[in-house]
Amino acid sequence: MMNPEGPTILVERNVPWQTIYPVSTRVLAECFARDGWNVIWLTPPLRLDQFARNTRYREGLVAQNRLRGVFMENVFAYTPLTWIPSSRKFPLDRPFLARLTWQASFPSLRRLLRQRGVPLPDVLWLASFHAGGVRSLFPNRPTVFHVTDAFRFYPTSPPTCVEMERWNYKAADHIVVTAPALKRLLIEDLSVAEGKISVIMHGVDLQRFRGLDHLPDPMPGCPHPRLVALGNTSKLHFEILSRLANCSDFGTVVVIGPKTDRLSAMAEQLPSLRLVGSLLPEQVPQYLL
Repeated sequence: MMNPEGPTILVERNVPWQTIYPVSTRVLAECFARDGWNVIWLTPPLRLDQFARNTRYREGLVAQNRLRGVFMENVFAYTPLTWIPSSRKFPLDRPFLARLTWQASFPSLRRLLRQRGVPLPDVLWLASFHAGGVRSLFPNRPTVFHVTDAFRFYPTSPPTCVEMERWNYKAADHIVVTAPALKRLLIEDLSVAEGKISVIMHGVDLQRFRGLDHLPDPMPGCPHPRLVALGNTSKLHFEILSRLANCSDFGTVVVIGPKTDRLSAMAEQLPSLRLVGSLLPEQVPQYLL
């Protein structure tokens, strides 16, 4: 249960706490929990129509809502519902909609936390596109924005998306980015002060690689060198991927992740492009060794 004497951090990201794919924000939230913080793990509100849609992570998000939040020691995970739609697509990509999405969530988030015995947050750690609206629920809290992507470069994002990013980052007290390239982008394109940005890069869990040297190559006969693209295959830069797979002096481009129609079509045309499909986290190290 929560420690009434300890500090509380609200961490917002768009995946449920109980997931086999713990994103970087979740890993950092676990660090806070281990250090004695109370952690509120909050996901963006679901619209009523999303309950019936088979979206990614839907089952975990719905469970966090139906149970009115899930306790795991000093972590409280919750997914609210909302009446107000918002997205990265025009015209729903507006700051005022980001605020209304959270303000129109039900039941009231502050009331729910009190009912469940969860302290109100001392610090906000926000990550998703519309997370800036959380500040309207907990004004005057120090806010850190965790920037893991340049949202405006997503294929589904309109040019107006950059205004939402400016709004998010201007109001943040500090910004944590996952790569030096993102830091340069925020400084050069969005005029964010360099002293306001810290870099915490993604890491590797080396423990998963120990004791695997005796295992056979999972892709025997696959030419070396191998370039492995791993993760969300819908966000790959397909032009770069195609150019690499077309290089006559290159070995193999290996893609680990969901086999999309576009990737399957590319693989039929490019013999040096190999699609592995989705793997569990514990299966990945054998391919990377």
